[in-house]
Amino acid sequence: MKRILLALFFTLLAFTGYANGMNYISADDTNEVKSLNRQALGSRLIDPAQAIITANKALAMGQRLNYNEGIAEAYRVRGLGQYYSNMLIESINSYLNALSYYQKCKDERGVARVY
Repeated sequence: MKRILLALFFTLLAFTGYANGMNYISADDTNEVKSLNRQALGSRLIDPAQAIITANKALAMGQRLNYNEGIAEAYRVRGLGQYYSNMLIESINSYLNALSYYQKCKDERGVARVY
C-alpha cells in the first residue's frame, strides 16, 4: 500500500512540475500587445519612427503568443507609421499582412480599417 501511495505521489509531483513549465497565454500578455499597439497608434503623427519601433515590439510579442488579432493590428499600425515616414512600399506590405491576419480572424471591422 505504501508503494502505491508513494508512486502516486511522485507521479503527481512530476505532472505538477511539467504543468508549471508550460507557457500559457494570459490576458496580461494580450493586454500588453494591445497597449503597445495603442501607443504606436498614438505616436504615428508625432513620431512615426517611434510608432514603427513600438508596432514592431507588439508584432514580435503577438507572434510569440500566436495572438492573431494583435499581429493584425501591429501590422496595420506599423503600416501607418511607415506611410507617415514616406516608406510607401513597406507600408503597403504591412497593410497587406494586416489584411491577411484580419481575414484569418474573420474580423470585418479590421478588414475595413485596412481599406
